[in-house]
Amino acid sequence: MIKAWSLLVLTLFPFAFAYAQVVPGTDVDLTPPPGFTPSARLNGFANQALGEAIMVMQLPAPYQQAIAGFADKAQLKAKGMVVLSKTPVTIASDQGLLLDITQAVNNKTVRKWFLAINHHGKLLGVIATYTSGEQRTELQKALMAIRYVKGSDPIKALGFSLEPVAPFKIAWTIGQNAILTPNGENQRKNQSDPVFMVGLSTTANYQVADAKQEAVNHLNSIATLGDIHIEKVLPVTMAGQAGYQIFATAKDNKSQAPMFVYQVMTFNQQGYTLALGESAEKDRATYLPAFEKMVTSIKLKSQ
Repeated sequence: MIKAWSLLVLTLFPFAFAYAQVVPGTDVDLTPPPGFTPSARLNGFANQALGEAIMVMQLPAPYQQAIAGFADKAQLKAKGMVVLSKTPVTIASDQGLLLDITQAVNNKTVRKWFLAINHHGKLLGVIATYTSGEQRTELQKALMAIRYVKGSDPIKALGFSLEPVAPFKIAWTIGQNAILTPNGENQRKNQSDPVFMVGLSTTANYQVADAKQEAVNHLNSIATLGDIHIEKVLPVTMAGQAGYQIFATAKDNKSQAPMFVYQVMTFNQQGYTLALGESAEKDRATYLPAFEKMVTSIKLKSQ
């Protein structure tokens, strides 16, 4: 679960001055290149003019477990990713890797630097995404120059709030994403165990021609699921935004367990808000009411 998220999770004023800034909800102080400013859509910085971003994430999983996916060629291929190189690095006294990655996203190829650090035995990751070679060296320098600071509460750094419904509790956060599991367990014991995820898109000024089709496309692109069958797509409002809720069945690609999937995706000019609940198909009636109730509780802090 955490390994998959570490892979998955692999904007504002173009002439801002660069200076060291603490990334909210993390233990990291980072000086972005000129043109990057703090983003409300991710834990890090963005350059809207170039469509580039720097995101910091911290996972509760053991470091080696969290990065194992980057040695799994099948997982990488499923996500359109290719690791071009892995370079051992040291940040303060922490050991880690600097990965040079390409990824196919929406018929385009983007480049990424992924700094994966073994910080107190857990993964601290800094991801820089760029589309041209102009910022490649500057982004690499920014990642390698990070400093550690006293961390702030990652839940308070989220751009949204929600009320967990029993048995779900927030297990961890990744950037502007919260993952809730029964009793806040860090990992699923089985691939069909229930999970509820809420997150914000990293893109500002997000516009789509067909919101319904965008929601369907997102559901069909979930790399951990196969044999997806959409039962119904209905209009919905979440966090003050209009969008669509989708009810679907699927199979978990790893275990082939029959799954129930409930996705809500809503849109405004600042981007989209996504809620995704998964459970075993046989447990649909048990967990769907909790998924729906948590959806109604989601509020954007910027509103």
